[in-house]
Amino acid sequence: VANPGRSPVDVTLRALREGGAPLVAWRSLGAGQRLTVSAAEFGLADGERVGFVVESSAPVAVERSMYWSTPQRFWSAGTNETGTLLR
Repeated sequence: VANPGRSPVDVTLRALREGGAPLVAWRSLGAGQRLTVSAAEFGLADGERVGFVVESSAPVAVERSMYWSTPQRFWSAGTNETGTLLR
């Protein structure tokens, strides 16, 4: 999550789990700051299927990045996707 603005922004991160109740976290980002939130911070199980909704008090940029490692190589593969505005 990145705050391109000149003022702080409050962000609500909602993890929508396939097999359980949503998990919610709140963060504040200063002007021009970027925040990385690991799915592990939500206490999700390894391989758990989940989607995220990000709400903010001002416009932010959101991307989803995923990385994989093997015993032979750290971050041997990865992908990312830009978030989509829902409203």
